[in-house]
Amino acid sequence: MSDNWGEDHDKEEIERSMTRGMAETILNVLSDRFGSVPADLREQITSCKNLAAMKNFSRQAGAAKSLDDLPKSL
Repeated sequence: MSDNWGEDHDKEEIERSMTRGMAETILNVLSDRFGSVPADLREQITSCKNLAAMKNFSRQAGAAKSLDDLPKSL
């Protein structure tokens, strides 16, 4: 076990929390801009565990002119 287990665990938990918060924010932005968010896109966003991918997707969501402009996968 790593000497930094507590630090690693805390960092992982913080990253999970940030990812969940970003997912919620992205869904709010998309629904405010485009109305209903399709279930498959909602599932894709809420199931993403990669913070870097979520950050990238949030930029794309902010620039999208429609839901069709978003990538098909995170």
